Amino acid sequence: MKATDSRKTDFTGVFTVILKLEKEPIIIDGSCIFDFYFIEDITSFCMTGRIEFIDKHGIVEYGPLTGNEQIILSYGESEDRQLVFDIVRIGKISQSNASDPTSESILTIHFADQSLEYFTRRKYSRSWSDTSISDIVEHILKFWISDPKLGLWEDNITKIDLAVPYWTPMETMIWLSKRGKGKVSGMPGFVFFNNTQYNMRSNWVSLDYLFGPGPKVEGESYIFEGENVYYRNKILDWWINGIDKFSLKGIKGGHRFGYDFNTKTLFNQVYDYNTSVKKSMLMGKFSLYTDISDYRSNYIIEGEDSIIELDNIFYSDWLKRYNMQQALNIIVKGHEYRYAGMHIDIEWISSDRTQIFNKILKGKWLVKSITHSFNPRNNIPYRQRLVLLKNAYGDIDMKNLLKSTRKNI
Repeated sequence: MKATDSRKTDFTGVFTVILKLEKEPIIIDGSCIFDFYFIEDITSFCMTGRIEFIDKHGIVEYGPLTGNEQIILSYGESEDRQLVFDIVRIGKISQSNASDPTSESILTIHFADQSLEYFTRRKYSRSWSDTSISDIVEHILKFWISDPKLGLWEDNITKIDLAVPYWTPMETMIWLSKRGKGKVSGMPGFVFFNNTQYNMRSNWVSLDYLFGPGPKVEGESYIFEGENVYYRNKILDWWINGIDKFSLKGIKGGHRFGYDFNTKTLFNQVYDYNTSVKKSMLMGKFSLYTDISDYRSNYIIEGEDSIIELDNIFYSDWLKRYNMQQALNIIVKGHEYRYAGMHIDIEWISSDRTQIFNKILKGKWLVKSITHSFNPRNNIPYRQRLVLLKNAYGDIDMKNLLKSTRKNI
């Protein structure tokens, strides 16, 4: 089935990069840029990137570069977007022409969004008593992370006692992300990430929520066929990272140990693949594996004093391992409407010409990450690499795969 090509074609947009020095800003000429990209990812707290360009302004000599500079990116097809990044490392500085000592330098700069400074370089001591995890996270974001604008948000229904022993905000939130259940999903496994939704938003949700019906499918379906390469949802290239059997050790199940100090009792919780699949929200009718349960695959001492906390920690780790299997990578024409955490729909053509769509790969996918790549030398100067996740098969002839109990199809 050949996809139609009558959909709206967006115009090719432009982008502008400004290096904000302490004395004055400098617009970097697009023809001088060899490589410029930044990444947003649901498993990463901050957006990070890199730029490599010819230093025609003598920045290395006259700047000087102290590390307090900023990269300002303006871009957009249908609307103007602007992102401000802090420089985190001045990378390699080399000559553009090794045979000419007077040639301009090639400068490489690594950068991250402005929240990285708050997340990693300041430590706090603070305690809470019988407080919900969501309230603690709200306090951290408001008073420790400069009160960012919020995007996707799921309240965490678990209440805990917590004393932060001079941890960074990132360390604190990683610890919290494993120990509570979502109000909507009823499952642990929270993630915090920044994305480019509405320019920039901070998000706190469970992975189960992200795979569920909460996030809407954005935009028109993605297609493989079609003559117009400038159609924004045409897939220009793709590849799949297949099953990673090194992760099966944590997916099969195992033992988690804790200890009740009041009763001097050892907790020994046993987990398996079958039960984990039944608890999880899947984007399809069949899970990725047959029943591979093996309680002998893991023996981990957590030291927690509650069976509930042991369960939350196990399922949090399990979801983060299982849901990252079989990632699909696609290359598309860049557009600012895409963001990490959204759903997209793919019209995946079947290899069997008697069928219309691929049985197992058609339908909704979760956008794990987007690499925004800008290069004026390309015929498509703004491209995006999307890493997509689909934690279940839509349909399949192999009937011994475990069936989904909670599903979003």
